[in-house]
Amino acid sequence: MGASPTISKPAPSLDFDTSIFKKEKANLAGHKEFTVRGGRDLFCLLSDAFKGIKQIGVLG
Repeated sequence: MGASPTISKPAPSLDFDTSIFKKEKANLAGHKEFTVRGGRDLFCLLSDAFKGIKQIGVLG
């Protein structure tokens, strides 16, 4: 039997929108990834960040 051909998919976008937190961009293995650095100083922003959210799921 022969090897099956490899089908490469484009990497998923790791970008997101935020108007509340400061978004940082990192270049990992040639791909852009965006993160938000956490900290206790950001607790005051959580009520605005969760405004309109009805349910949160946790995996893991």
